[in-house]
Amino acid sequence: MSEAKKHKIPLFVGGDITALTVINNIVPRMVEAGYEPVLYFPEHKPSKKASHPDLVKAAYFERIILNEVIYPFLEKDTKTLTKEFKSRAQCLPPRMLAEKYKLHYEEVPDVNEPAFVERIKNDNSVFLSISVRCFQIFKKDMIEACRSHGNFLNLHPGLLPNYRGVLSVARAMADGQDNYGWTLHHIDEGIDTGRIVDLGAIQLNSHNTALRETMRMACVGSKMLLQNLEKIAEGQTLVGYPQVPKEAKYFSYPTAETLDDWRENGPCLVNPDEMPEVYADHFIKPGTKLGSKLSSALKVATQRAIEEKGYTGNCGTDGRKPAFMDEASARKNKGGTVSALSA
Repeated sequence: MSEAKKHKIPLFVGGDITALTVINNIVPRMVEAGYEPVLYFPEHKPSKKASHPDLVKAAYFERIILNEVIYPFLEKDTKTLTKEFKSRAQCLPPRMLAEKYKLHYEEVPDVNEPAFVERIKNDNSVFLSISVRCFQIFKKDMIEACRSHGNFLNLHPGLLPNYRGVLSVARAMADGQDNYGWTLHHIDEGIDTGRIVDLGAIQLNSHNTALRETMRMACVGSKMLLQNLEKIAEGQTLVGYPQVPKEAKYFSYPTAETLDDWRENGPCLVNPDEMPEVYADHFIKPGTKLGSKLSSALKVATQRAIEEKGYTGNCGTDGRKPAFMDEASARKNKGGTVSALSA
């Protein structure tokens, strides 16, 4: 990226693995270009609509296990561990990422709290504001506060206007889509309804779980966001274009009936058995002792979750592989792996 004068870019970041991966991809490039990212992590407020056991299990492996197991393991106050991790890290926990680049990190209970809105509004060094899978809905005052400094953009993990709402990747997999990706759009008072700035997609791998596919696509959203930041640095205006209402579809959390169908026919939201190795390789370079230690810690946590919380260790309802994970599907989807982390 070309050099730019130092400007603050508030990043409102969700606490899940995909959002973390995106900011690990974009923050170094932003800093290199002379920007000052500000890391805000809005509090996650569980929805009553996400109380189904399958959704609770998915949330545990997408978000909760990060805070309960991975971050404490990697942030241990041990000089040897810290030194070893920093030399082999591929994905840094939020606080460590902020520490490495000397950035402001803050957990925000409510993004619409008047005092917080005023802080954003009165900070004249703000250049651009970006939401990356933020867990809270921005209201009018906050939107206007961010817009008073420039663009207020959302990086949505779904192709708009067809996949507004939550679990967009799982919905696309259930629909049998061949390609899927991200949308960069302006934020307005609707949910995922703002003017579209850019779209980016890759081929879906239906043999993967929805969580792994969402993680895998992080590189697409990261690259698209950085490309548009470069356009702004070059003086271009991100006008975007309006979404076509008749093409729009909004998805809330799936019903119990839908989730029962997904268990049998796919997509699988998450497979607990594979996550210890997936996460160990995601955070630390594969083949290292530290990676093995993290994998072991995750296996213990996963087994405890299976035993104490009833999270099944497979994607089927009775131990059988769903039809979408059979050998033919595996052969069809062989290859095409894309790393979630930018090269």
